[in-house]
Amino acid sequence: MRNFAFLTILALILICVQTAVAEVEEPEKESMEPSKGTFLIPEPGSVDDLIEEEEEEPEPEINLLIQTLEGHEYAVNSVAFSPDGKLIASGGSDKTLRLWSSATGQPICLLENQNYDIRDIRSIAFSPDGKTIASATCGNRIDLWSVNDHKLVNFISDDSDWNESVAFSPDGKTIATGNHDKTIKLWSVKDGDLIRTYEGHANQVNCVAFSPDGRIMASADQDGKIVLWMVSSGKWIYRPFEDHPVSVYSIDFSPDGRLLVSASKDKTIKIWSVITGELIQSIDAHDSWVHCVVFSPDGSMIASSGGDKIIKLWSTETGELIRTLEGHNQTVLSVAFSPDGKMLVSGCKDGEIKLWATEVE
Repeated sequence: MRNFAFLTILALILICVQTAVAEVEEPEKESMEPSKGTFLIPEPGSVDDLIEEEEEEPEPEINLLIQTLEGHEYAVNSVAFSPDGKLIASGGSDKTLRLWSSATGQPICLLENQNYDIRDIRSIAFSPDGKTIASATCGNRIDLWSVNDHKLVNFISDDSDWNESVAFSPDGKTIATGNHDKTIKLWSVKDGDLIRTYEGHANQVNCVAFSPDGRIMASADQDGKIVLWMVSSGKWIYRPFEDHPVSVYSIDFSPDGRLLVSASKDKTIKIWSVITGELIQSIDAHDSWVHCVVFSPDGSMIASSGGDKIIKLWSTETGELIRTLEGHNQTVLSVAFSPDGKMLVSGCKDGEIKLWATEVE
């Protein structure tokens, strides 16, 4: 009896479950037909018609050119700011030395030697006090000009025939010249006497520079060799740096005197440790010869110029390119920073001088 009752109850439960399932309505199947105005498979080109692509706005061109200074008829081989930043001096293959206002770009004067058949001016330098400009020429002399009086006040006779580079010592008492006779010569500014001749290069010396403390002098030649000298003794500090395989045209010490940068015909600029004599970094800088290189006054940047008609600003620390300054139509032969580092002046083979801002305002 118990089994019969259990089976009866179980049968009733099954009947109830089947009835409940039967009463549940089947859900309506979703129609696969597209509603009016919609589509499932995009037609060719239809997505582009419905989705508007956002056009990226091109970055505005940054033009840091302040102005162009015109006056030289031929190549501007050397440019320099006065120590107070108020003047720009330029010397060129038209045999002229010119002074300009850095604030207005207007010419101030043309310095001419009426008693001497001056030849190409290859290099110029302001004295540390800003009162004198030295100009090295293709002739056998270095001229000293008064900035205030705009007159030739003295000259140094040199039998080297061709003075390629000139630099004042930091104390302003001496001048160094790099010469085609493979020597560097140290001269007294006061009386024009030859103090010392430095010998050791096997080819013409293209450039010279003093360290900020005046104890070391660097020189570089047509063979690509760079030499560091003790000014007082005339002895080499290290064996020549020979990593440039061809001519070095420009060198400069960092403001703290710890680094030296060089520019070469091999299209590179190289940064050297003055402390150890080691090559720190080599930068493939230009698509043509690199003619000039200089540190910014705070040492954070290096400016270089070359035969590719452009100027480049580099990070001293990383060697990365910061920005490019374009606008010259021929080889840029020389560049110089203003004392505050906010401007850069450049001299070109076509005779143009350009004044640039170094930072975007």
